[in-house]
Amino acid sequence: MNTLFSNISGLGDPSAKPIGSVREVRLLRASELLGGYEPVKLMVDESKLILPADSSWKTYYFAPDTCRFREAGKKSPNGLYFQLTLEGIHPDLRNEVDLELMNMQNGSYVAILSFYNGQTKLVGTPHSPLTLEPIIDTKTSREGSAAYSFKFTGKGRFPSPTILLQEEIPVDPCAALNESDWSYDPWTLTNGVFNFLFVSPDVSGAIQNILTYPTGTIESPLGNVVDRLEYNSVSGVYGPLNIPGPTLQGVCRAIIRNIKVALKSGEICSHDFVQEYLVEGSGGDFDPTDFEIADFNTETA
Repeated sequence: MNTLFSNISGLGDPSAKPIGSVREVRLLRASELLGGYEPVKLMVDESKLILPADSSWKTYYFAPDTCRFREAGKKSPNGLYFQLTLEGIHPDLRNEVDLELMNMQNGSYVAILSFYNGQTKLVGTPHSPLTLEPIIDTKTSREGSAAYSFKFTGKGRFPSPTILLQEEIPVDPCAALNESDWSYDPWTLTNGVFNFLFVSPDVSGAIQNILTYPTGTIESPLGNVVDRLEYNSVSGVYGPLNIPGPTLQGVCRAIIRNIKVALKSGEICSHDFVQEYLVEGSGGDFDPTDFEIADFNTETA
């Protein structure tokens, strides 16, 4: 199927920015990139790139305004591939640069390139890495400088993906929900017999209101389900399925899974309510430190 360039969104847009020259190069030995990327995807989350604990990206220095990146699509009998070239100039000739470049020639690398327009790319993979070719380059006149030209080259099956930096990754408001978004209200008991509990959002939290009230459970300190929790729309509280409710003793837990909630930011999410309560003697001793809202899951509706 033929594709017309005029049908590709963005081409010819005068507001589109060119990539511009390379501002920074960060290198990593290819064997140290353990995961967190998929070559077929055009975007990568930098925070999910997996490196060994003792490894990190190293800045590769070059003379200002000398570094250039080129990614050229080529046809072959096996299909399309991309020829990768990163080249630039080191400021001068020094013995320590000689040694460093000699050591680096035997290695394979992946690179993070930052451009002056703010774009960042991941170039190379452990399976299709970059290799280094250093060249001593002198001028013909005595006024000219002598320097190292460097060239990293490689081949890839897919275009180099754009990296989403941590500050650019949008925060999922559903994933940000936590225990502070629920209100801490004491359970109501009579002589140790459970009567009801409130499930309500904290006024300072992210939840605007509750949309669904699914059935929950009450667990004993041993983790056994002692009764079901049902929502009473008239009284606005959760009570036991069986009347009278169970007699509780020790640290008990109320669990209500997958409550649909509307956030103040407008999203609809699914959030778990898990609350522990200490029952001593014939009644409940309420202490916020005895409450736990944990094991919650969130999802975008």
